[in-house]
Amino acid sequence: MSVSSGGEPCAGGPALRLRTLFDGVHPAGRGPWTARETAEATGVPACLVNRLCAGTATADDDQLAALARHFRVPEDYLTSDGAEHRAWRRTARRLTLLFSDIYPAGRGPWTHEEVARASGVPVEDVRRMCAGAPTAGDTFAARLDQLCLRISPVTGRPYSNREVGAAVGKSGQYIGNLRAGVNEPGLPVATELAKFFDVSVSYFVNGPIALVAGHFRVAEVYLTADDDSPAVREIEDSLRTLIALRDERVQQVVGRVLDMRWPN
Repeated sequence: MSVSSGGEPCAGGPALRLRTLFDGVHPAGRGPWTARETAEATGVPACLVNRLCAGTATADDDQLAALARHFRVPEDYLTSDGAEHRAWRRTARRLTLLFSDIYPAGRGPWTHEEVARASGVPVEDVRRMCAGAPTAGDTFAARLDQLCLRISPVTGRPYSNREVGAAVGKSGQYIGNLRAGVNEPGLPVATELAKFFDVSVSYFVNGPIALVAGHFRVAEVYLTADDDSPAVREIEDSLRTLIALRDERVQQVVGRVLDMRWPN
């Protein structure tokens, strides 16, 4: 197994990150990838895939590259602990707090699907962010390409360029050029594509982070800045205060002090 020169070696090898990818990174409309499906898609034997996930085997450069392509992550995501990958894990850690503890009164924690619908972000990106895996890319082409990998309810297979084109009044070749980054769409086409895939048009322009942060009513910086950022510390202090005030025991103490019950 090679280790990228772009960062420190990944602690424990790629096993934990591979398990994370298998658990959380897959197109909408289908469940997690199996070892057999991954083997068919990558050429890496299924028995080796299972052993890699268990941490009892190593892979060569070509096999790691094939697995990274399959899950649409940089190859060094599996092998190094560079600053970019630490940043994604930091985002995941903060999202864990938001998902588990920040939600309206009278309901439980948000699901990935609920946050995706409310924010206009593909559920694929929500799952990636929560898993600490890089999102599919920063370009319109990469974001559209990921959406086209969803399973079509009509064909039971990933969306074809022709199927997407017919839905938005364009040719399959035009959609193929968009996915390849050859062309950039105008706002009308981007809007129609957003409607077809049930995402916000802002997702195509700005990506998922700001939209997900907005859903939880926190600044984008909370999901992106270093741990020692004053803004992050201030937001986390506020979040912990909100969480504490929701605790029934704290409500009772406050109620006794103020001779009232905290409103629900």
